[in-house]
Amino acid sequence: MRQRIRITESQLNRIVRESVNKVLRESAEDDFYSEPDMDGRTGQPGMVKSYDMGHSYTRDYEINAEESGMSLEDYLKYMWEEISNETPFIWQKLGTGYGHNGDTILKLGNVVFKDIFGQLMVDEYPPR
Repeated sequence: MRQRIRITESQLNRIVRESVNKVLRESAEDDFYSEPDMDGRTGQPGMVKSYDMGHSYTRDYEINAEESGMSLEDYLKYMWEEISNETPFIWQKLGTGYGHNGDTILKLGNVVFKDIFGQLMVDEYPPR
């Protein structure tokens, strides 16, 4: 004997919307991990893009921001818009290195700026 399940139109819309969003998230995540880093490696789940900012000291960015009449956060946003497309990165496994230390200065979408032992570190997390 078959059992009937009744759902409303809004329940059906929610189910479809959640399913579509899940497929889109998985597709965006696949695209995220397929980008090769500066060593030619691609990522895998559990990894972040760790951008090579050279020897970037947070205090230097604070000084530059102050000289530009901007807050540190606004200066970092401006700077990131200018350099993000050309800044090399390496794939870094979460939980390794010292990226879990320090203080978060700014989050721009999935990109996180941290002050870690006086250095500015920039990591990009996978899309959610």
